[in-house]
Amino acid sequence: MPENETAAATTDTTQDTANVEKTYTQAEVNAAAASARKADKEALKAGEAAIAKLAEIEAASKSDSEKQADLIAKLKADKEAAESRVTQVELASAKERIGAELGIPASLRSRLSGTTEDELRADATSVAAELYVEPSKTPIGGGGRPTTTDTGPDVAAARKAAGLKD
Repeated sequence: MPENETAAATTDTTQDTANVEKTYTQAEVNAAAASARKADKEALKAGEAAIAKLAEIEAASKSDSEKQADLIAKLKADKEAAESRVTQVELASAKERIGAELGIPASLRSRLSGTTEDELRADATSVAAELYVEPSKTPIGGGGRPTTTDTGPDVAAARKAAGLKD
């Protein structure tokens, strides 16, 4: 039986060695991380080069009609982007114009919401009512100043804090 005990002891020692986790120093971890980052960068560069090469091959193999179709698609996308920018500018302009017409302070005009002039006007009217402001009778740029329709203590305190006369 001594042979079986020796075999069992050897097996136990092998299992104990296999269960022991190796510990690493911070320097070893840093070196492994740096090596992994370097390998990732190299793989990324190789992937980017392969993508560029594939794009060149695809471009060279396209027929004239395919190239024209790609150009048309690009031009359509550019047109849509330009139209979107124009719409944004028109909307901002309408917010400023309608806000000024209703006497809304310039600092609040960009906060008006809506995608049409009617929606903007409805929101501006609501905001103006909350601010106790009457719509300005003075044309845009005419120097008119909004007046209050309420003289309660909250309005008086807000006007005083803003440096306005009662």
